[in-house]
Amino acid sequence: MSAPVLMDWLDRPLDLPGYQARKVPGAGVDLNLVAGVGDDRPPLLLLPGLNDPWFSYGPVLAPLSRHFSVYVPDWRGHGPSDRDPGGGYQVRHYAMDAAAVLERQIGRPTIVAGNSLGALVAAHLAAELPDLVCGAVLEDGPFFITEPSRWAGHPLREKLFGPVTALLGRRDGGELDEDGFVAAYGERIWGYAVSDRFEDRLVHLGKLMVHLRPLIEPLPAADQARLRAGMLGFVRGGDVAWRDLLPPPLLSDAARIAWRLDTACPAGALAADFSQGIDHGADLAAIRCPVLVLEADRDLVGLLSAADIDHLMGSLGRTRAEHLLVEGGLHAIHASRPDIYLRAVMSMFARPENGRP
Repeated sequence: MSAPVLMDWLDRPLDLPGYQARKVPGAGVDLNLVAGVGDDRPPLLLLPGLNDPWFSYGPVLAPLSRHFSVYVPDWRGHGPSDRDPGGGYQVRHYAMDAAAVLERQIGRPTIVAGNSLGALVAAHLAAELPDLVCGAVLEDGPFFITEPSRWAGHPLREKLFGPVTALLGRRDGGELDEDGFVAAYGERIWGYAVSDRFEDRLVHLGKLMVHLRPLIEPLPAADQARLRAGMLGFVRGGDVAWRDLLPPPLLSDAARIAWRLDTACPAGALAADFSQGIDHGADLAAIRCPVLVLEADRDLVGLLSAADIDHLMGSLGRTRAEHLLVEGGLHAIHASRPDIYLRAVMSMFARPENGRP
């Protein structure tokens, strides 16, 4: 979540010096790929989270581009990329698309950095294509929890993907136009609270306000009052809709991005077999390149437990790995705390043995 990113890039033609957007072949579908032109710097492949567009990396693209040749795709079913008529939207399908980009468009040792779904894919590529992946950044990836045995009963599965799937179904059926979709999108229940305890919700909201306050202060008094009421309801333990927590410009842009999705994208993540065929532990154990693990603030997101993080880092025992818990970082750390993201990536991969001159 990063309002300046969405408002700056949504529906705007690509205007990034030295870069171009083009369609390239994935695994049976064509993908929109934004990439440097004629750049011989070390390659860096950025993989967004599910439902996120390529420009979610807007806050870090220019700084990274001073050191790397950056490639970032839109996933299948997202934005200008093709939809898969066969409904192939499991983690393994996204991994095959990313492998096609890595092999056919880059073709040399690359640092692969992924957020959320992208982190799962980055780990799989590092395990399966060791000659082409010389470093990996795993940014708040849902390791272990999205494996079938846990994902089927995980509370975030339905909260995050059920409402979006239902709304897109109403769009596909002609019930909602884009304006109606945007309005209905705001009725989703906020699902990121770490618990129902007053103290936990108060801490969650306080940290969230660091990101939201600059967007709330310019709003009309009526909107500010509505959001304050929603926040009070939230800390008291109630179910609160997104429209009662998030500033309208941010909510509108998030909804318009979702409007462009293939319904099968969130429906695929809603299925218990989303990670079928991907063994997270085996992937992590097979990695031999250096790995940077970035974890979002547990008070804000809390996807993985401390035990899951220990399991993740323990699985990386045969390579050099570093873990950073990012205070104040939302799920997309690169968008919410770009300063920390850039410092960590540059520190880890600015050494000759890690793919940088």
